[in-house]
Amino acid sequence: MNFDEFGWIIKALPRRSYVQCATPVKAKKPAKARVTVLIGCSAAGLKFKPLVIGKSIRPLCFRSINMANLPVLYYHQESSWMSSELFTNYFIEEIVPTIKRNFPH
Repeated sequence: MNFDEFGWIIKALPRRSYVQCATPVKAKKPAKARVTVLIGCSAAGLKFKPLVIGKSIRPLCFRSINMANLPVLYYHQESSWMSSELFTNYFIEEIVPTIKRNFPH
């Protein structure tokens, strides 16, 4: 199995521009709205449901959506970072059932 985890700053503005500014622009603090995404697959080509970790228990953008119907698993944590507890839960809830479903023995 192969997994990759990356952080995504979702409200970040671009750092560079192709347009030349004639007037100087004041620098602003970077946005801190961040999510962590974990994606993975097996050597047999099985793709697992991505795991998204955010800060909110239930983000406002999902208020009218059933979270169970999303194409990703959403977990929350204060720091939006991966922890061993979150990975263990993901392993038990997603990876083990997916492998059992696709490779019954």
